[in-house]
Amino acid sequence: MKKLFNVVLIIGLLGASLNARSQNAASTRYSIAVFVPLYLDSAFDGSGEYTYGKNFPKFLNPGLEFYEGIQLAADSLNKTGAALDVRIYDTKARGSVTGILQKPELANVSLMIGYVSNPEIKILSDAARQKNIPFINVNIPNNAGVTNNPSLVILNSTLRTHIQGIYKFLQRNYATSPIIVFRQ
Repeated sequence: MKKLFNVVLIIGLLGASLNARSQNAASTRYSIAVFVPLYLDSAFDGSGEYTYGKNFPKFLNPGLEFYEGIQLAADSLNKTGAALDVRIYDTKARGSVTGILQKPELANVSLMIGYVSNPEIKILSDAARQKNIPFINVNIPNNAGVTNNPSLVILNSTLRTHIQGIYKFLQRNYATSPIIVFRQ
């Protein structure tokens, strides 16, 4: 449920911001590309039949939950009259993320949102940097080694940020106490 709320909040804020801008240019439409692991090629065979029978594999849940959040946000934005085109791309479809980025409809995208991990983070953040647009990754606190890229926004705090916060907390509250650290 938290994922859905985060997605609705992000797109809602974005929509409000874009709507404010588009009031100056009423005909401006913004395109949002959403990259999510839906595993549609795994879930359905060539004839469109569901391959798992009456079962529902757990690995499908995160992508579907994220997609549901995007749908809720898009519905809310449609009610406000936001001029947005939201397109969903399955990162686990046959082919690759690099292949998806070659699609002509991505030439004029205004924002990319992803629920991706390595190596897709690097590929998408590089593409966002080339296009000079933001790429928001929402699922993991990992920058995949991407540095000096102002286009990459990681929604969750990185592991380094967590460690720095814990260190400052310990310094402030337990500076003279013995501290035990467990590690592998």
